[in-house]
Amino acid sequence: DAALQAWLAARGLGTSVTAAVSSTTEDMAALNADIDAQTVDAWVASENAAMNAWLASNGYDRVTALADVALDGDDTAARSAGYPSYPASANAATLAAFEADWIAAADGSLRAWLAAKSYDGFVSASDASISSTSPNVAELNAAIERLVEQDWVTAANSELQRWLGDRGYGDVTAAVDAANENFAALNADIESQARADWINDATDELAAFLVSNGYSYVVAPSINTDSPDLDAINADIEAQVDAQWISDADAALQQWIVVQGYGSMASARVRDVRPDFDAINAAIEAAASADYMGNVNTEIDTWVEDNEDDDYFD
Repeated sequence: DAALQAWLAARGLGTSVTAAVSSTTEDMAALNADIDAQTVDAWVASENAAMNAWLASNGYDRVTALADVALDGDDTAARSAGYPSYPASANAATLAAFEADWIAAADGSLRAWLAAKSYDGFVSASDASISSTSPNVAELNAAIERLVEQDWVTAANSELQRWLGDRGYGDVTAAVDAANENFAALNADIESQARADWINDATDELAAFLVSNGYSYVVAPSINTDSPDLDAINADIEAQVDAQWISDADAALQQWIVVQGYGSMASARVRDVRPDFDAINAAIEAAASADYMGNVNTEIDTWVEDNEDDDYFD
């Protein structure tokens, strides 16, 4: 027994293994088996305690439970084989848990960053996510940038369409279709279309105005700029209206002269928009009177001659 205790102490098993030779007929095979079992139990307990301390000292206990990596002292097959997969199995389990935690944290940080930038409304997990400990950051950035630019283009184009509508530019065709839109060229194009549309509308409105006011006979002056000379346009229209009025008034006067039977004796014309009707009436009256007097004298002379009383009228 003294030799046994010395042997155990020499191997550092004096405090972890309890064994003794208590009889001259001791079953040494059973004793050895008991010592072996206690030795393995002590080693398992020691390794598990060391593993627990290692997890804690490295901060791995936050993601890896000791139960996930601990040696199972009741696993007969593993005990018999001397736990051949240890410590590789513990390392693999710890690494897997740590990497899974890192991935979850990194992806969570990405999601939070997207939300803080208000990108989460159009960048989904299927568009950009972290699923490994070595993500392709360049690809992530490229995917996010593409979607950010796409969202910006959509928003900018919506704002442009609203702006065009608010200003009555419904006939203008324009769009923001790139993140690096050439706004100088876009503005120039919109302005050009808006000017052309204004000219067309102004031309149509002028034509409608002339018709609705009874001036359908007026040939509408050309509008070929968005800042037309309105005085010149008005003067052109006025000149045509005056000419038509003079023509209509003169035609009416000539018809009246004929209807009144003055066609062979009186001549008068309307030559401007402010005719002197008193003078016209006086001229017609004078011509009619002269014609009448001429006709009456001729008739008297004829009557006298016919009645042979011409000696009394010289």
